[in-house]
Amino acid sequence: MTRLCLDDPEVGRAAALAELARAGFVVVAAGATWLEADACARDPWAVVERLVGRAPRMVERQPIRPVPGARSVAASDGDAPLHTDSQPFRGLPAHLQVMACRAPAAEGGESLLVDAFDLCEQLAARDPGLLSALSTTPRRHSFYFGAETRPTLCRSGAELYVTHQPVARDDLGVRLARALPPPLRVGVARGEVLLVDNHRMLHGRDAFQGARSFERVLAWLDAPLSPAHPLRARVGLGEVAPCAVDPRERALAALLRGVPPGIVAAQTGVPEPELYALRTAAFDAALRPSPR
Repeated sequence: MTRLCLDDPEVGRAAALAELARAGFVVVAAGATWLEADACARDPWAVVERLVGRAPRMVERQPIRPVPGARSVAASDGDAPLHTDSQPFRGLPAHLQVMACRAPAAEGGESLLVDAFDLCEQLAARDPGLLSALSTTPRRHSFYFGAETRPTLCRSGAELYVTHQPVARDDLGVRLARALPPPLRVGVARGEVLLVDNHRMLHGRDAFQGARSFERVLAWLDAPLSPAHPLRARVGLGEVAPCAVDPRERALAALLRGVPPGIVAAQTGVPEPELYALRTAAFDAALRPSPR
């Protein structure tokens, strides 16, 4: 498998996005320091914006390394079964997963990938009943952050995405597990970065030994990463342009990540007094008691 060189982000960005749309993932060779682990830790918002050419709607960063007594498979050194990263923002899981390697495992720890969109296309021919069930039957997907109840293959507006928990014991989950092809195993070396379409790909990891360390960035975008995949046409979705994002959403996100208010106001057209009102309203909403 070839590694994509992104030393020049302006030249390499189109190639990276094209490969993501084609294969659902791409490995970026070491040397693109603006994308490596230190950059992801320092300013993940800037990394994603430079990578995709547009500001993300939301970003989440998480160091991935073994932690004693970890609640999630991501923080263990054991096998991580195939799954999706499904923590929601505005009702959607993250579009993009960035895995920037600080240190590979001494032994094991390869990433596992299965193209769930391609699998669904194959099921249309060999097991349409299973594809129909995956598309229409709500399942309770349990993750360390909570549970999401939705069909495995879910359509939401112009978005199409897969949700799958690491260990699924329900009947439909067992049927899906039996239908999965052997995963592609991808080794990621120090300084390399694995980019994954999180709406499309199931991912996991082999058990490992040693101090395996990654910076993971999840990014919610304004458009899907695989807009022309044939599965979209099968479910009645065409190619899609980036959605319109309310300037106040962009302004609030920028303000909370530390962009100076004057710059935020100039870039978004949201006056500074409204910026402060938005910030206060967001924290007031966060402090309200949750409905029971």
